Amino acid sequence: MSILHHAEQDLRQLLKVPDNYKILFLQGGATTQFNMAAMNLAHGFRTADAVVTGNWSRIAYEQMSRLTDTEIRLAAHGGEQFDYLDLPPVETWDVAPDSAFVHFAVNETVNGLQYQIVPKLSDGLPPLVCDMSSEILSREFDVADYGLIYAGAQKNIGPAGVTVVIVREDLLERCPNDIPDVFNYRSHLNRDGMYNTPSTYAIYMSGLVFRWLQAQGGVKKLKRSIG
Repeated sequence: MSILHHAEQDLRQLLKVPDNYKILFLQGGATTQFNMAAMNLAHGFRTADAVVTGNWSRIAYEQMSRLTDTEIRLAAHGGEQFDYLDLPPVETWDVAPDSAFVHFAVNETVNGLQYQIVPKLSDGLPPLVCDMSSEILSREFDVADYGLIYAGAQKNIGPAGVTVVIVREDLLERCPNDIPDVFNYRSHLNRDGMYNTPSTYAIYMSGLVFRWLQAQGGVKKLKRSIG
């Protein structure tokens, strides 16, 4: 329990996570979040939006589209016929104001594409759901610009086996009761992040990385030192 809590506290400090956001260390990899985010946040909504700019966001879109009650709209597309050579600017995204959320991947490693300015939406638009697996802890960003952030640990944090999820507290009210508890964010939080046996070793090693980053002066200072 202390390993989990220390890791959460250290990550909260590193990313300056606001108090109204919850942090979870889950299993199943970032690919599980393609479905889990939609299962929890799209309930009761007619549509949710997706931005497809490469391999990972394409897979996420395909997985989310398997939901039967929510239409997953393409808010923007990077152009698969050109092997994803283009990142559509945020201002060109066709976002429906009444959609459940807007999903995107900030860094498409397979296709070599990265948003140099981390996207954010205007007030009044749906919350952003962001795959930050290969971006988290590499540069500063404002967590408050997002409704939900998820990141597989194996790229920037630590060993495979744990996925960080940062979710705005009010969005947890959307979590439906008719999905399995293991896929329900609220169920994990109700059990202090230990609905089932967590990936203890991966969380422990991730916690060591968090402490090392703090010892280097945090994300901003480390980025400056490595250029």
